[in-house]
Amino acid sequence: MSEQRSPAIVRAESLLVWALTATLFYALDRAYAAATSPPFDPVGVIATARIDYFWRMALSAFIGTFFMLAWPRIAANSEARATDLLRAAPWVIVFSAILMVVFA
Repeated sequence: MSEQRSPAIVRAESLLVWALTATLFYALDRAYAAATSPPFDPVGVIATARIDYFWRMALSAFIGTFFMLAWPRIAANSEARATDLLRAAPWVIVFSAILMVVFA
């Protein structure tokens, strides 16, 4: 049986899960919206046109918080899951960055 990880390590992992999940959801949702919505018309921009951005940000924060709170149970006493998380982090960041640049 492996040693129990310290609460500080689990909290740090949870924050990493929050950041990765929120960023990935935002990028995927933005890419989907850009691919399915009509072309952008700069002349027709009004303040309410930004409502999609605020909804996307709120949903990203909510989903990220959900996974952050679930992480301690998902990875309870499992260093393998923590290792997998650290291995996946750069790939999630790069994928999210590519989506945000391509569909900006």
